Amino acid sequence: MFTTYLLVFCRVTIALLFIFSFCGKLLALRDFAVTIGDFKLLPRKWSKGAAILFLIGEITTAILVTMDVNLTFIGFLLAITLLMIFSVALVTALWRKLDMSCNCFGRTEQRISHYDVIRNGIFILCGLTGLWLLRYAPQGLSVSEIILLALMSTVFLLFIVKLDDIVETLRQPFPNFEERR
Repeated sequence: MFTTYLLVFCRVTIALLFIFSFCGKLLALRDFAVTIGDFKLLPRKWSKGAAILFLIGEITTAILVTMDVNLTFIGFLLAITLLMIFSVALVTALWRKLDMSCNCFGRTEQRISHYDVIRNGIFILCGLTGLWLLRYAPQGLSVSEIILLALMSTVFLLFIVKLDDIVETLRQPFPNFEERR
């Protein structure tokens, strides 16, 4: 039963990740196309076409991981592929010390960092776990179990997406309450 829970968790997490990413990029498509050009991995004239291809890939991934087992397999493979492409682009930009925004989830002024690569690595592991668990026969889940897993996936997703903010906040020294007196 645990394998079924974990598989559904991975499927929902990947689906929500790519829906969230798709919506953010769709609302700021021009900014995302500019970001693709800023990575300097493709000619700038290809940026808008690449942005549209990524959007198609993201919504397709979100749909496929919610379908039957064969389509879910393809969805997990597509998710892993997209996340690896994003990760390679991030690593090369960090290595070249490019000062740029990611715009991974819509328009933002936040600069790329190693946290973005870690975030993608965690989601790649989620996709690989989902792929591995597909070989087990899933058991039926009740609606309440699916809702609970969806809520858990949502919290997990938000935590990992905001990992950089959380870590940097926790790295700040706590105020010394004795000094206030």
